[in-house]
Amino acid sequence: LGSKIADDALVTVISTDLGEMAAELYPQFAPETVANYKALSDSDYYDGTFIYEVEKGIHLGGGCVYNDGSLPDNYDKTIETVGPEISKNLWPVKGAVMSCGLTHSTLWRGQETYSGSRFLISGSINFTEEDKELLRGAQENNPVTDMFLKYGGTPNVSQQITIFAQIFDGMDVLDTILAVETEENTNKPLQNVKIQDTRIFTYKEYLDYKENKEKTESQEN
Repeated sequence: LGSKIADDALVTVISTDLGEMAAELYPQFAPETVANYKALSDSDYYDGTFIYEVEKGIHLGGGCVYNDGSLPDNYDKTIETVGPEISKNLWPVKGAVMSCGLTHSTLWRGQETYSGSRFLISGSINFTEEDKELLRGAQENNPVTDMFLKYGGTPNVSQQITIFAQIFDGMDVLDTILAVETEENTNKPLQNVKIQDTRIFTYKEYLDYKENKEKTESQEN
């Protein structure tokens, strides 16, 4: 966050019913997870999939073929068995794109959450002023603490889940999705929110794509 994106960096655009979000992918930190996501994206797997869960303001779950988050029967389960890729360089700040996969073993026998087709995007817990003061007092000048206080996020899952991308454009769209009305017990959106498609660009290609898109929209209006 806050650093310049290289022209040749990989970027994904996630187009939803409520707008587009663009995220930088991190193959240098999560190579297998990014490769899995890219293969699924290139095969149009995500076209017409659902935002199946929204914990208001905190996170969304997306990329599922069913609107309840369940996985289809008799499908290629290898796309759900990418091993965890945890990096000390990546933290679940707001807009972090994280893997939502199957959990193997148990907490007492080395529980691991594998990466798969579904993904989570982090919103932010509500840091009260008291929370902020406690964090500052307990970990003064800690860069990770400072980062969460500046950008927001979900620090409770730090270093527990694979992060493979970070939204840098379309944070307003993320906020819109995180505010949709949901079922009380399941957090499933009351009205379906779909992912129309996902695409992969380099950052330079994305800038050209965005410029052309804005020109087209301006001409139409």
